[in-house]
Amino acid sequence: MNMEETLALYAQGKEAWNTWANELLARREDSEAWKDAARVEFAPLGFQEVDFSGFIFPGNALFLNTTFLTDVRFLKAVFMGSALFREVTFKGAAWFEEATFERPALFREATFERSSVFNEVIFKDVAGFQGVTFEDTSRFGKVRFKNTALFEGATFERGAIFSGAAFRDVVEFRGATFEEAAVFGEVRFKNKALFEEATFKGATLFPRATFEEAAVFGLSTFEHSTSFYGVTFCAKADFKAVQGNSVFAMTDAEFLEVPDFQQATFVQAPRLDNVNIESRHSRNISFTAIKSFFRGDLEKEGRWRALKRLATQGHDHASEQLFFRGELLARRGVTDRYWHASFWLGVFYQLFSDFGRALIRPLLWWAVGVLVFAGIYLSHYPGNGEWFLLECIAGTGKPWVAALGLSLHRSLPALSGFRDTLPQFHACLYGVHSESPFRPIIPDVVSFLSVPQVLFSAVMIFLFLLAVRNHFRIK
Repeated sequence: MNMEETLALYAQGKEAWNTWANELLARREDSEAWKDAARVEFAPLGFQEVDFSGFIFPGNALFLNTTFLTDVRFLKAVFMGSALFREVTFKGAAWFEEATFERPALFREATFERSSVFNEVIFKDVAGFQGVTFEDTSRFGKVRFKNTALFEGATFERGAIFSGAAFRDVVEFRGATFEEAAVFGEVRFKNKALFEEATFKGATLFPRATFEEAAVFGLSTFEHSTSFYGVTFCAKADFKAVQGNSVFAMTDAEFLEVPDFQQATFVQAPRLDNVNIESRHSRNISFTAIKSFFRGDLEKEGRWRALKRLATQGHDHASEQLFFRGELLARRGVTDRYWHASFWLGVFYQLFSDFGRALIRPLLWWAVGVLVFAGIYLSHYPGNGEWFLLECIAGTGKPWVAALGLSLHRSLPALSGFRDTLPQFHACLYGVHSESPFRPIIPDVVSFLSVPQVLFSAVMIFLFLLAVRNHFRIK
């Protein structure tokens, strides 16, 4: 039917429409003439409310490039042919509860400006909403949902494609079943995205999707390969008690809060390569960031531990060290109190080696220690003047060179090269005893400082070697 015939039949009501549909179905033929007779083209009549509840569409239903100015209802409607809603704008509420789509349902570049409800609709091919049944392909590429979109209990029997879609309000996929591929590439969730107890039986893809509010996948099941490559989680990411029965990858994902994988189980350990967690705290220097440095969050401790367990399971040693770091920080000020030695040892461990992860940091601290102690030794030189112009009290050379050599010797006691020249360093800096010209003068302070310098240098060297071991997994 053309547009005029469709509008005329619609005006007669549901009974007349379904009588026409059933008569066509009774003599259903695989011919172009039958398909043309069964096809309907529709455009809304101004501000008149459109209600197709219970209507049967025996052939293709075309709603192309049109705008529904008021509410539109397709409750329990049956689409036996393709349902094409391409570039359609729904300015009122769109209701699809218990609708059935037996052939492709295409919503590409459609716009939903108010609540869109698809309760108990079944999507039997690709894509769907809450409770809806789609028996063939359904595509929602670049669809914009400007208000609540409900997909609770929806069944997608083949695949669901939402690539480029934008959800400006809450979207719910609670209990939804995706029988085949579920594709959410570059989808933007500006409000809560709720996928609790969903079942993904086909490949599940969220490449470069963005969750600006909570993303909840608790108790969901992923039967096939799953990828959250490059996904950004700006708020809570809840994967509590999820079950992964195949490959599960979160490569290059960014979490601005610690994700929750507690009690999650995976047949194969998930890939966590280049995962970035709590990055915003490292970018900003603020009172909140300083406060969080000295006080952790006991709730996050279990999340970090769960992540560490997954990294250990996957032999991802770099991530394991990173998550161990997060676990220690979460304990600080909560389990490890300020009056506990573990608190201050943890601060020391972080500042000087980033919890055994930094290779360069302990070497830099060791070098700073060498220079600081050399400066202290030089400060006890009895002469006056510019330090780089001073001359040795006894012997030849420069006092600053002697102070540096003395500091290096005490920072690396194993270096035998300085051992023979050690008396010369002391003689140059502090002179020799008059009664014994071969016995240099050593101030008491200089002697006592050897103990803390040796200990500090030994600890820095140990932390460097520990980082080497952790980095290269040396047994």
